[in-house]
Amino acid sequence: MLSSAARTATSVTLTAVTDLRLDPDESLNIYMGTTLLRTCSTNACSVSVPLGFTSPMYAADVGAPGTPPDSVQALMSASITVIS
Repeated sequence: MLSSAARTATSVTLTAVTDLRLDPDESLNIYMGTTLLRTCSTNACSVSVPLGFTSPMYAADVGAPGTPPDSVQALMSASITVIS
């Protein structure tokens, strides 16, 4: 699951959560488009992103650290658009 919360006037916090048991070589990865924002080796991962004039697509996946979103290497993926 990928959700947004803790919005301020200039940023919003994105949180990715999985109920999967992560193996040592698996991570939660959070992306803005194809840019990796954060990789976590825990079942929850958060990152603060700036609000802007555009509404970028954010994605999270479970896979090896840095696994691109929606790739065949990802075990699962989720996405969200943050409206400024």
